[in-house]
Amino acid sequence: MAQHGDLLRPKFAAVNAAMQRALAGKGFAEWNAPAGGYFVTVDLLDDCAAATVGLAAEAGVKLTPAGSCHPHGDDPRDRTLRLAPTYPTMGEVEQAMEVFCVSAELACVRKLLS
Repeated sequence: MAQHGDLLRPKFAAVNAAMQRALAGKGFAEWNAPAGGYFVTVDLLDDCAAATVGLAAEAGVKLTPAGSCHPHGDDPRDRTLRLAPTYPTMGEVEQAMEVFCVSAELACVRKLLS
């Protein structure tokens, strides 16, 4: 398990670093910085999770479906996402996080302007 943790820890650090750079302090995203596990939970503004997943998909990044951390996949506020950086390579995680951060910001800005 220690070796497994050694493989995953840098990926989770890359996820956190990307969100700190791109999303911290903007008021529309909160996330956990887990000390273990397989997911990072991100809360966006209400009604922005599915839009973020869709925007990322348009850019070629497949995310865990919006609402997947809720019973029956139903997030009544459409705000919570789970990021799973365990399978991709470190380079893929870094690229995917750039797309995720831009997608989340765009979805939230659109929501604020609507």
